[in-house]
Amino acid sequence: MGNGFVDWFSRSYKGIIIGLLAVFAVTMVVLAMQHVKASNAAEGATPRPIPTFTSPADARPLVHFLGDSYTFGYGANSARTALPREIAQKLDWRADVDGVGDTGYVTTSSKGGDTFVDRASKIPADAKYVVVMGGVNDSKNYDANPAAFTAAVDTTFDKIRSAAPEAKLIVVGPFWPYDPSAPGVVAMDSIVKQAASSHDATFIDALKAGWMKDPSVADNMLPDNLHPNQKGYDALAGFVSAAIAEAVPSA
Repeated sequence: MGNGFVDWFSRSYKGIIIGLLAVFAVTMVVLAMQHVKASNAAEGATPRPIPTFTSPADARPLVHFLGDSYTFGYGANSARTALPREIAQKLDWRADVDGVGDTGYVTTSSKGGDTFVDRASKIPADAKYVVVMGGVNDSKNYDANPAAFTAAVDTTFDKIRSAAPEAKLIVVGPFWPYDPSAPGVVAMDSIVKQAASSHDATFIDALKAGWMKDPSVADNMLPDNLHPNQKGYDALAGFVSAAIAEAVPSA
């Protein structure tokens, strides 16, 4: 009798388990069908579009920087903290940078870098601003042929105007870390200023402003006494961006 009861209980237990599993399966099927029905658009209703997610376009104005090693960022901790990037950040611009060391309006780099004239036509057509910074390297060639320097400055600005006719042209005079009264650099600064005026450009006179002699820059130069270190660039970026914001209200 004991064995018969055990067999009966075993069969009944298995039956109960199977029954419960069957009920669970049927319940899941019913719930799934209700979910599908609820997911379908009601009769006569307009299905809503499936949302898509894309990165928003950067609406900040594009600025193209053309220049020498200061524009390249020689002495800065990284390209992201170089002078043009810092200026752009302070003015809420997007920066496109063309900086080549040892170059100028008429001066090529010993490593093959082209002059400003050669690179002036490579301005993005959608640039809202073009900032030209440089001239210090041209001091090596200016005395031998001042007329060539004058012509190169004019040609540089002409090419920029052709490449980006709608862009606002901003010209920053030479960053001169030496004697600011040196005749050659004073003459060069004057030529760049006059050319900027004749091309309807905004001129930022770094030489006259004396930024390179300000302790925030002068006390933060590399051993070559020509290029700032990161702290010097930070200070210079503050000076330049403030001058641009004052001279160009839309900046």
